[in-house]
Amino acid sequence: MRVLITGTGRCGTGWMARALTAAGAPCGHEAAFTARGHGDCDWVAESSWLAAPYLDRLDGVYVVHLVRDPLKTIASRAATPTFRPRLSGHGRFAVHHAPDILRGHGRVERSAWHWACWTRIITEGRPDEVLRVEDVTADDVTRLARLVVADAPGITRLPAPANTAKRPLPQVGWDRVSHVPGLADAAASYGYEVDQ
Repeated sequence: MRVLITGTGRCGTGWMARALTAAGAPCGHEAAFTARGHGDCDWVAESSWLAAPYLDRLDGVYVVHLVRDPLKTIASRAATPTFRPRLSGHGRFAVHHAPDILRGHGRVERSAWHWACWTRIITEGRPDEVLRVEDVTADDVTRLARLVVADAPGITRLPAPANTAKRPLPQVGWDRVSHVPGLADAAASYGYEVDQ
């Protein structure tokens, strides 16, 4: 069986790709699903936020929705050039699939709109399971690896966390983003504390 990990980006997809690979299931990170490629190549495990718009095209794929604390995710996304005034390639890709992102003013608001819109896209794609990155265990990773490679050795220890944001992260509290429709409700549905 093929396994796809997807989320909003900045939620741990790169880390999950490393974890699955370490567990014995070679997993690409934004390799099969890119801003230009839509999983049409040969792959068995992939971790990519760019796959979300294509979930309805996938047959025989076990889809995991990876979520991370939305405020941390939004801050991490806002520290990247994705939603700067002139959109990056990934920014253009996101806006193409979720035009409401442009309702946000500045990187933090646009990143909040992205979190809400992308989460809705994934939810509508009906993933097979949801994992909060904060709660992922070595057993979870081993179980997923064995969906891909039945005799995968698994792992007993998770890889170290990764944060590849090159800039200092902005301070993001609910007071800055709670007005984005659906954001607080979705966050609460995944068990994150929403302090408005």
